[in-house]
Amino acid sequence: MKRGLITWDKNEIAPSVFAERIEALRKVLRTRNLPAGIAYSDLWRSNQVRSLQNFSPYFNRALLVVPVEGKTVLLCGLSPRVYKWIQSVTPITEVRPGKNFAGPLEAMATERGWSQVGVIDEAGLPFDVHAALMNTHMELVDITAEDFACPMPDATELTMRRKSVAMARVVLESEIGFGAGRRDYELIGHLEQTLRRAGAEDLIMVVGHGGNSPAPPTGASLEDEFSVSVAVEYRGHWTRISRVHAGEARIGALHKLFESTLEDGTAQNGTDILIEDLSSGYPYAAIETAPLDRSRITAFHVINGPGQRHLVYGDTCVGTETGWSLL
Repeated sequence: MKRGLITWDKNEIAPSVFAERIEALRKVLRTRNLPAGIAYSDLWRSNQVRSLQNFSPYFNRALLVVPVEGKTVLLCGLSPRVYKWIQSVTPITEVRPGKNFAGPLEAMATERGWSQVGVIDEAGLPFDVHAALMNTHMELVDITAEDFACPMPDATELTMRRKSVAMARVVLESEIGFGAGRRDYELIGHLEQTLRRAGAEDLIMVVGHGGNSPAPPTGASLEDEFSVSVAVEYRGHWTRISRVHAGEARIGALHKLFESTLEDGTAQNGTDILIEDLSSGYPYAAIETAPLDRSRITAFHVINGPGQRHLVYGDTCVGTETGWSLL
């Protein structure tokens, strides 16, 4: 299990990439005449700070402070004994104790003369953190409207996402047959072992037995037809694919439906469709509105229509000038 794993291979993500992302945020702050911006991070919303400075607190929480001028500062709920470790795997050089963040942030604001701070995705702040920050002298300004919360993916992000999805495709397509005639948890355990050894940092896997929506394993036996949906995190970059174990004709028909769906982002021939925006990181939220934003990393899944077994086929895609293509 991940339990706080952070790695930084500078050959994969150069320090200049993080510097460019911080500068993109500062450009937004300057446009809004804001002296600093903050980004919150915890287990469920780690990707913004991971993207900006390669840090994820996982089973704790943190607040990244980005002044328009000067170094970034991490207010962190973790013990000071891990500060040197944080500095070794991120570009962050200054780490301070956090708790509910209001006290140290207000002290910093008083010291530097800030009366306002920009907040990436203010609505996503936990209630206690938001209430504490609202009780300070600072005005919180939501900068989500500037679309910084889900910026256009840069070349490095696309490369990392492609590594993630390539790993998922290779493992799932080659190993899904292991589950035929076995219990569903045996297949999930086998897939997790294989993906972890291939470099996956975190995983979410569900199984579709043909008569139900994909769900965590229950110990049920897998018949000749079933589907598996795998979300894989590699170096903080999530992707998701869904594949089917069935006869060649069945898989071919589902793949054809999937390709047809990509042409206009709508279901074909009565087939249901699930669409996920993966740009913000953790894959959980379905998109229900159109037109779809092609600047986002998006996962499409087609689900068999009425009268057929409930099987899911899907992949992670990126927008192009003409439409959608596999990442």
